[in-house]
Amino acid sequence: MNPARKLRVVADCPQRDGEPIKRLMTGDGKFFVFGHDGYGCKPIEPMPHNPTADEITWRVRAQSLLTRAGHRGELPATKEEAMRIIAECEG
Repeated sequence: MNPARKLRVVADCPQRDGEPIKRLMTGDGKFFVFGHDGYGCKPIEPMPHNPTADEITWRVRAQSLLTRAGHRGELPATKEEAMRIIAECEG
């Protein structure tokens, strides 16, 4: 490695010493991360529901059956609704 490219300590660096990041869940279901970028705390919103592979497969299959003449059908909101649409189309 070239000696000019080695990392070295800067004497008067304005960065603070690293603090470990701590997570805290509040009573209303929000998460806070302390020590984030030196600004105290930052709220983290919970992620939305992600459907399972099985659920999305049923929903996409029902949407495919609802597609007519090149116009995309609406994606059913739930797996149960999709299963009902598939049963109606097959039987």
